[in-house]
Amino acid sequence: QALETLCRTYWRPVYVYILREGVTPEEAKDLTQAYFQHLIASDIPAQADARKGKFRSFLLLTLKHFLTDEARRARKSRSIHSSFLLPLDTSETQTIAAEAWYTQTAPGTAFDRSWAHSLVYETRRKLEAECGSGDKHEFFLAARDYLPGGQCQRPYAELAEGLRMDLNVVKVRIHRLRERFGELLKEEIAQTVSTSAEVDEELRYLIDVLSQPDAGSLSLVS
Repeated sequence: QALETLCRTYWRPVYVYILREGVTPEEAKDLTQAYFQHLIASDIPAQADARKGKFRSFLLLTLKHFLTDEARRARKSRSIHSSFLLPLDTSETQTIAAEAWYTQTAPGTAFDRSWAHSLVYETRRKLEAECGSGDKHEFFLAARDYLPGGQCQRPYAELAEGLRMDLNVVKVRIHRLRERFGELLKEEIAQTVSTSAEVDEELRYLIDVLSQPDAGSLSLVS
């Protein structure tokens, strides 16, 4: 389950980095699959030592080593066996969205931006799951673009009118969603660093990455 979560959360930054190295989208998909297969087969995630730095940096370093090794092999001899395909949503919609970053930035920057978007996306997915079904879930769907990473400029009053709710109630519920989003995001980040101080440091860095004018919006990965 942990490895599946690892693959689902971080395939986008890996794919974006590989794509920025100058290969075709199809080659990048194959290499992304091969990289995660390599991670699992070699049990590399178990070698990560939180005391030695951020998991983001560890993953990027192992990816660079993997690509260097791949370059030494004849790529045409590499095969991806369908029975061992990992749960990566490399559908056309998802990969086109991921590709939106790579032409504008250096590989490392593209990796960090996609990493940040992936963390935000995973946080929103968990928050939606917490909202369950019924009225809470309906409110989440209506208000999710007001969460960090969203681009909604719609006044709260319009949302309240559309939901037939009191404006003050809408404001309070969005505030609570944003607070819970922040807590969940910190929990996500905490899994990739070693100390609470690094959580805040990494959070500031990711906010800075996402605040760049050409960093894209969350809709690219949702």
